[in-house]
Amino acid sequence: MSYAPVSIQACADYEEATVRQSMGLVLRQMDALNFVRPGMTVAIKVNLVAAARPEEAATTHPALVRELCRLITEKGARPVVGDSPGSARYV
Repeated sequence: MSYAPVSIQACADYEEATVRQSMGLVLRQMDALNFVRPGMTVAIKVNLVAAARPEEAATTHPALVRELCRLITEKGARPVVGDSPGSARYV
């Protein structure tokens, strides 16, 4: 049986520098972006279970999505963010 790598890193806040440092460490530990090549389109599946504000901690925080998109773009690829939300509630 094959297992996917897992890594956990504390992120004290959602300030750009903090997110960049924490996410960078996690992704390096897993070598998670080694498949990304210039010209690729990379799908990012976020957790959008409800139309909730970031401070409600119900969805993927926008700062994390922004940093991952930045890293993918930096490698010359095009990030596309999507999900199939489970709620039609609007904020």
